[in-house]
Amino acid sequence: MIDKIVIATYKHDFWLAEICMASVRYYYPQIPIAVVFDFSKGEADFSFAKKQYQIEIIDLPIKKFGWGLSKIEYFFLQKKERVLVLDADTVFTGYVLDYLQKFTQDFVVSADPHSEPYAQWMNECYFNYKLLQQQDAGFSFPGYSFNTGQFIATTGLLTRAHFEDVINWKEYPEIKRPDIFACVDQGILNYVLPKQEAAGRISIGKADFLIGIRYPVVDQITLADLQRAGASYPSVLHWAGSETKSLRLMLRNDILRFYRNMGRSKSGILLLELQDMKRYVQFQQQRIMKKLKRLFLGK
Repeated sequence: MIDKIVIATYKHDFWLAEICMASVRYYYPQIPIAVVFDFSKGEADFSFAKKQYQIEIIDLPIKKFGWGLSKIEYFFLQKKERVLVLDADTVFTGYVLDYLQKFTQDFVVSADPHSEPYAQWMNECYFNYKLLQQQDAGFSFPGYSFNTGQFIATTGLLTRAHFEDVINWKEYPEIKRPDIFACVDQGILNYVLPKQEAAGRISIGKADFLIGIRYPVVDQITLADLQRAGASYPSVLHWAGSETKSLRLMLRNDILRFYRNMGRSKSGILLLELQDMKRYVQFQQQRIMKKLKRLFLGK
C-alpha cells in the first residue's frame, strides 16, 4: 500500500509541481499529497495548492538543500510510511498506483537492466563506477540503474549514517565526491540503495512505470488516452533531461496543459499563460546574455 505522494520542488519549478498535483488528483482524489520544499531559492505561494489539491508542506529540520537532496532527507522521518516520491516535472498518465500495488518491497524503482557500469552515459547520469570501486571495493554493480524522479520509499528505515560516506550533512548539505556521483540524488541513490539491500537492511522492487519524455511511446499518447474512463498508460511521465523553464520549451506541453487547466476559469488559464510567457521571455533573455558574454568576454 502507498500511504502518500511526496513531491520534491523549489521556488522556480513549483508551477510544475502544481501540474503534477493536478494529475495525481485527477486519478486519485483521496490520496494524501505532501510537498518537500527546498527553500534555498526562496519561498513559493502555496495557497492555491493547499486549497485545490489539499497538500501539506513537510517541515524538515533542514530547509535549504540544493538539487535533489531534499528527497533523501525525507527518508529520515521516524514514522514508518510508504510513499511515492516524485520530481516536480512529472505527471501521472493513468492509474499508476494500481499497478504499483503488487510491489511490496520497501523501495520500488523503475529499473533499467543492463551490464554497462563503465559506460560514459553511466558516468554522466549516475556514477563513475571505476572511481566508486576505488572508494568502496565491496560495492558491486547490481545489474540495473534507475531514474530517481519517481520511486517508492519507506521512511524510518535509513538514517543519515547510511549516507555519511557520500553527503556532508550540515546546514546546506553537500555531496562529498561530485567527481564520482552525477545528478546529485540520482547517483547517490543508485549507489546507497543497492548497497543497503545487499546488507539486508532494505528490499528493492524492480518495476516498469517510467515513461521518459523522449521515449518513442510519448508520440503515441493522445489526450483521450489520459481520460479516466480509458486511461491506457499506468505510468509516470517524466521530462527528465529536457528544458523545463517554460511550457513553450517543453515537449508534449499539451499533456501538461490538460492537467493544468482542470478546474480553472478562462481568466485563470489566461493568467497562467501570461506567467508562462514571462518565464519564456526570461529564459530567452538569459540565453542571449550568455551568448553575448561568450562572444565578447570569452565566458
